[in-house]
Amino acid sequence: MTKKEIIRQVHEINCYYASKGFTKNYSKTWFSHKYNCNMLLVAYDSTLENILGFVCAHKMKDMPNHINLVILCVQKDHLRKGVGTQLINQFKEHFKNKIIALNVNKKNLNAIFFYESYGFQKLKEYEESLVLIKK
Repeated sequence: MTKKEIIRQVHEINCYYASKGFTKNYSKTWFSHKYNCNMLLVAYDSTLENILGFVCAHKMKDMPNHINLVILCVQKDHLRKGVGTQLINQFKEHFKNKIIALNVNKKNLNAIFFYESYGFQKLKEYEESLVLIKK
């Protein structure tokens, strides 16, 4: 699969959740830019032609011991089938020596429950979002 096709599919999944108000609507260019997304982990189907979900993260320049999980999305037809679990477990394993931080929309109760079930704890609360961390 080409980088262009990976970005297209990742963007398509992101657009679905953005339309529901659960995440920002990031552009294809945003996903391509190394500063915004310098780590993209994807889960493929058995044909390796379709992306089932992804995690996008970036290193925090001023905090080298931290990693910012920007977005984790699973294709709607593959929710509750273990794709998110595989992604978060691989992500946590890869960054086991880092503090993982993320923002989550307060309306997205499924995501909050998901992250909390993997050991993330609330650090800060804002009007529309929560900051969660995993040490």
